[in-house]
Amino acid sequence: SKGREMIEMALWGLLLAVSAWLLLNTINPDFVTGKFGIPPATIESKLPPLPTMGGEWVTKLADDTKTREYLKSYYIFVNKGPCPNSYNDTNCTMLSDLPQNAVDGVIKIKQDSKAAITITGGTEGGHKEHGPGKPVLDLRYNNDLLFYMRDKTGISGKMEYDTRYNSKDGSFSVIREKNIDGIEHFHVVFQ
Repeated sequence: SKGREMIEMALWGLLLAVSAWLLLNTINPDFVTGKFGIPPATIESKLPPLPTMGGEWVTKLADDTKTREYLKSYYIFVNKGPCPNSYNDTNCTMLSDLPQNAVDGVIKIKQDSKAAITITGGTEGGHKEHGPGKPVLDLRYNNDLLFYMRDKTGISGKMEYDTRYNSKDGSFSVIREKNIDGIEHFHVVFQ
């Protein structure tokens, strides 16, 4: 009886193996021939395309990174990353081709005011006075910076919006502005 039981189990095992083979062969013959492979996954990138301007824009991005790192060493930060393809991109902040007097000027503001400084606009286009080679920066509004601007321009009362004020030493002019979202900033033009 033990031998009969073993033969019976072997037949059930063989039947199960043949059934599995038939099922797999019906689903996909490659499963049973050993040629089955998992195709490589393709992932669609959401990143912007790499610049293709003959290396020119890559150089601009390197200059932007260098300027950011230099300003960061003075605890001056930038609100957004650089423009991925050109100065005309939107929702970005560029510092490439920022003149040295603007770099020195914003560092002096940081050192003299001790205010938190975040650059919200640089050499990217889309603004009336911004662009490559122009010594213009937008700085995020905060009270310490407001007091500094009032002191340096000699304003004793309220600093009005959309009015240009010149610093007493002639090193910059500043306009207190609101962007389309109603967020305040200081539009600073360095001399």
